[in-house]
Amino acid sequence: MRRFLSIALLVGVLTVIGGGAWLARDVWQRWLALPTDSGEAEHECCADSERVALSPAARKNFRLIVAPVTPVTSYRQTIRVPGQVVDRPGMSDRLIAAPVAGLIQQIDVVPGDLVRPGARLCTIRLVSESIHTAQANLYRNVCDLRIAQEEKERLEEPYRRGVLPASRMIELTSQIRRLTAAVEVHRFELLSRGLSSQQVQEIAAGRFQTEMVVRVPAELEAVAAVGPGGEAVPHPLDVEELRVSLGERVEQGQVLCRLADHRTLWIEGRAFVHEVPLLQKAMRRRAPVRAVFRDPTAVAPLVIDQLTIRSVANVVDEDHQSVAFYVSLPNSVEDEADDERVVRRHRFRPGQRVMLDVAVDQLADNVFVLPPGAVVRDGAETYVFRQNGDLFERRPVHVVYEDREQVVVANDGSLAPGWFVVQNGAPALNRVLKYQLAGNGPSCDHHDH
Repeated sequence: MRRFLSIALLVGVLTVIGGGAWLARDVWQRWLALPTDSGEAEHECCADSERVALSPAARKNFRLIVAPVTPVTSYRQTIRVPGQVVDRPGMSDRLIAAPVAGLIQQIDVVPGDLVRPGARLCTIRLVSESIHTAQANLYRNVCDLRIAQEEKERLEEPYRRGVLPASRMIELTSQIRRLTAAVEVHRFELLSRGLSSQQVQEIAAGRFQTEMVVRVPAELEAVAAVGPGGEAVPHPLDVEELRVSLGERVEQGQVLCRLADHRTLWIEGRAFVHEVPLLQKAMRRRAPVRAVFRDPTAVAPLVIDQLTIRSVANVVDEDHQSVAFYVSLPNSVEDEADDERVVRRHRFRPGQRVMLDVAVDQLADNVFVLPPGAVVRDGAETYVFRQNGDLFERRPVHVVYEDREQVVVANDGSLAPGWFVVQNGAPALNRVLKYQLAGNGPSCDHHDH
């Protein structure tokens, strides 16, 4: 009987063990089975190290920008205000006015041309009666003066011999003085009407002027650049606007065209009234100002650093309750020559919109400053992606401060200077990593980097 019970107990235990093994067959079969695909082992490697691999095509699709990180010695908290590129008041533009009344007979420039001091702008046909009268009076008085001087020279000998009375010589001397004064008056009148000294001399010689060439004023030669040999050469100006047409009648003082010198521009920022003390404090300390230009065709905005505030207005705009302040903006120009003319291209242009970041307060020292696209939040953690060979490693970081344009990351060892970090695609890479961790994505490289 005991033997029978022992056999029955043994059979029951084996039955229970066999049934449990059958129910857990999915577990022990996975333990015993060898990997049939090297991609499974590579996936487990990626899951452990939080790495994601992208093909060259995927990197191009994401348009990833990778750059080395460098700690910033000191970071200042900033305020962001809108701005607009403007001309320097009274300095960037130069209006060219008609010196005399007349008809536009010839136009030598078009908007976009480059001109230097002394270059021809247009030709005016003189139709002013006063101009013609002044020319005739000048020539008449010059002729009368020449006749009076010749008469005086002819009578010098008789006067010395006592044949000619002194009253006649006194009369000739007075006449010469009156004619000399009249000539000078007519010369001044013609010069004040815009005629050149050379033209006035030609009128005095009997060659009357029927037209006038308007040129770029010579005083603009003060705006000079340094030539290849080190000599100072007049800086070319842009013909920005032409306000007359062929055959049009113009009056004296009427604007013919507008020339521009945009090598240096201003940015006019607009801040609220309560921000004015911060702006004035930043101006006194010469705190850095950063200009951010957004270009829809570019992957990242254009950023110009280390600008300074030059002045803050004392007038509040009634409609928007804002105060203007001005930042000097150096501009770069590039001249391109074709078969017919030289075209100038400016990096910045008046009317261009910009955002200004004004540093107002010290925030942190020895930190990393990254763009918003370089970090991604996943629950309570914040990550960046470091490029390590062909892989992108997810690294947890501590965010000290962030705004719409920058994220300040603590330099606590999570990042090291010189590491190459993704600047614009962290959210996308994080989604790819999650997809691969779920076992749905492509395998990543198993090599140790």
